[in-house]
Amino acid sequence: MELNKIEDSEMLYRVVRRSDPDGFIQGRPTAALFMDEKGVSVDREGERSEQDYVRKFMVEILKQLSNVM
Repeated sequence: MELNKIEDSEMLYRVVRRSDPDGFIQGRPTAALFMDEKGVSVDREGERSEQDYVRKFMVEILKQLSNVM
């Protein structure tokens, strides 16, 4: 994996934490999903499985929730 090049076949993952009415139009994502006051953040596939990403994001979200409670 080249750090400065994203392959056409490579998946990018983005966690959407809030409900965004502009995030999808006719079931397809829009650029609004990638707008954030803190900047855009995506994770590259990097030859890892989708399950690895889901686990990683769930752990991060649960940590954030535990800090709120």
